[in-house]
Amino acid sequence: MLKNKIKVFENFVDRRTQEHIKDMMLGDFRIFPWYFIKDVTKDTKLGRPAMQHEFVSMETGQNSEHLDDIIPIVRKIKRSQIELLRVNAFLQFPNPNATSYDTPHFDLPKLQDKYTIIVYYVIDSDGETVIFDNKNKIIQKIKPKQGTAVMFCGSLLHTAYQSKKQLRSIINFNINKTFEENVKKIYENS
Repeated sequence: MLKNKIKVFENFVDRRTQEHIKDMMLGDFRIFPWYFIKDVTKDTKLGRPAMQHEFVSMETGQNSEHLDDIIPIVRKIKRSQIELLRVNAFLQFPNPNATSYDTPHFDLPKLQDKYTIIVYYVIDSDGETVIFDNKNKIIQKIKPKQGTAVMFCGSLLHTAYQSKKQLRSIINFNINKTFEENVKKIYENS
């Protein structure tokens, strides 16, 4: 029943907000700072480079002047106190030779199921998000579609396929409270 710990929301934010976020991060204005990382899942032996922007880290708190631009995504959860534990944006370039998914991982392994992950898709892409059960069996794949968000329990192992044809850009939120507590607050207020 781990699929009960995963929810996919199309058009999670309105179209205007979607376009604003996309233009800010990927537009021609060159206002959004991206930083090179050697591997998107920190497994440098595999060499899957990407660009990263850290909005919030657990160690230093807010690191980005652009945080307010993406806050509408988490405001869909109508809770009075949402703590952003970690928030990162990633930009991956197409890799036509990619044959499998990236290294499966937990974002915050010490917190287990006491936090929620939201992956927000900035643009359409062909690099699916993959979520596993506790036996490393794939239980769900989500195709990146602009404005869609997938919310799931922090205790679920996950990763993504390398995009073969298109840029892949996501924002990964790690927020406090369990998946059940957070998803309930979306449905209560929709």
